[in-house]
Amino acid sequence: MFQLTKIEYGRDNIPEPMLMPATAGTAYKTGMALKLNTTTHKLIPATGDTTATYIALEDKVGVEGEMVLCYAITPQMIFEVPLSAYSATTVVIGGRLQFATDAQSLTSAAASTYTATTTSGTTTITSCLGGMIIDLLGAKAEGDKVLVRLA
Repeated sequence: MFQLTKIEYGRDNIPEPMLMPATAGTAYKTGMALKLNTTTHKLIPATGDTTATYIALEDKVGVEGEMVLCYAITPQMIFEVPLSAYSATTVVIGGRLQFATDAQSLTSAAASTYTATTTSGTTTITSCLGGMIIDLLGAKAEGDKVLVRLA
């Protein structure tokens, strides 16, 4: 579960709630990372190497035409989140992690590495999206929590 711990430079740590369209049949959980489906423009879980834009504020199974209570993620937000997998080589401050398949935790599955590809003498650096670790909180195993910035 993505738990908001701080909004930097904010007066309080309470994000502005909003209602966004639900995807029929999707099970939403409080603290789940979400994104908009680019085709349907409805909320879906953020998984893998992607960017989350919302956090769910309620447990609900999506019904066509209904809305989900959530809040938008901003760059000033810091979240405490559990690791669904742990790797000492990738769980480091500044490392990037992917969203796990449950959209409620992060995994170190190759997301902290940067890939450089060379084509015709041009080098392109790509990085994985998800969350960037800003504090390890003593994490040493699966289930331990880290502090991350998502935007």
